[in-house]
Amino acid sequence: MRKNLIYFLALLFLGFMTSCSDDEDPAASTPTIDVSGVPTGDVVVGQFTDSLIMNVNADEKIESLLLTLPWDEGQLTTDLAMDPSEQGKPDNTQDHIDVHQFIFASSDADDYKDVEGEKQVRLVITPTVLNLLDEAGVLTITLKVTDKKDMSTTGSATITIVDQAVAVGFSIGNGVITGDTLTTDYGTVLTINPTSNAGTAIETVTVNGTTVAASDGKYNYTLVNSDTLKVIATDANGIASEETMLAVSLNLKAAEAFTWQRVGAADGTGLDKYGLTWTSNSATNAIVKSASTTKLVQLAEADWTGITTQSQLAAAVMAGTGIDQYEGVSVTASGTYNDVLATEVTADGGAKTYYLINVTNGTVTTSEQTGTTVTIMGESRDDLYATISEEAK
Repeated sequence: MRKNLIYFLALLFLGFMTSCSDDEDPAASTPTIDVSGVPTGDVVVGQFTDSLIMNVNADEKIESLLLTLPWDEGQLTTDLAMDPSEQGKPDNTQDHIDVHQFIFASSDADDYKDVEGEKQVRLVITPTVLNLLDEAGVLTITLKVTDKKDMSTTGSATITIVDQAVAVGFSIGNGVITGDTLTTDYGTVLTINPTSNAGTAIETVTVNGTTVAASDGKYNYTLVNSDTLKVIATDANGIASEETMLAVSLNLKAAEAFTWQRVGAADGTGLDKYGLTWTSNSATNAIVKSASTTKLVQLAEADWTGITTQSQLAAAVMAGTGIDQYEGVSVTASGTYNDVLATEVTADGGAKTYYLINVTNGTVTTSEQTGTTVTIMGESRDDLYATISEEAK
């Protein structure tokens, strides 16, 4: 930090404007210091854009001009109107000498002798200089002027410097997502919006460890599963965002009508995708069984309308008690029902699909040729998709 500040001081431009007259003003007035160019908000390390300017006016002429600034993990106060070799004894005289040398090396004045006794001093600290401050924190630069009549004024500039950082936001279409949860439809395109507070270009974006390529300057991610997304963005300087979480729950597919039918002694049809079989009846009821890779549960009637997302359905199946078979439909008389079932079907690779089933009707007909035909009808909603992460469940 000290080396940076030495260079910082080397780039300071200190202009001196001397009064054309040595005549004393009839009425003594307190010196003034006008400070301008102080940023109104936080400044990112290396992102100063305006000069910091301190204008000193002392009608009674400058006796001392104390500059206090960050130095060597602390602060240094040096008098720009006094011989630096007489300051800081015995420990840090060289620091004062260094400050003076670097200031006067690039100013209109040769040394402290051109400050003492002057009426006006203008100190300009350019963005190039300020950008040498490479540590976050609160920067305070103070200037105190005391005139020949021992009247003094202090001016200061306080600037908060923050580290470079990358933040991640999300949007869908023209809408901005607030909070850390999202319920939406399958196939929705989620736009990931990473930004660097330093204006640095974003280099990579990952979702759950997988890189998302930019397309036309946008990072788009198509939602096909209920999942907790873990997003990290990194800029060209290697600054990475904190892991940003977004819990995504996809809506179930719209309800579709289904028909299961068993003619005579033949196996029932229409049940395969639900992971169910229908190969027999009892004397009074159809026997619909779960396959070996299926978990079958019976839910409450209200769950047909109450369960609307993948995550809710998966949670309901996981929490429900598995049953081997469903026998709610008569094989002796037609009727109406309001039974709600759900299944979890596990594919060979381990992927799971969930179905929400509402049995609403059963018809029974007989004929000499085919015997008894039982038809079970209703609606089903499914998650349509391959997997739901454990976190989403």
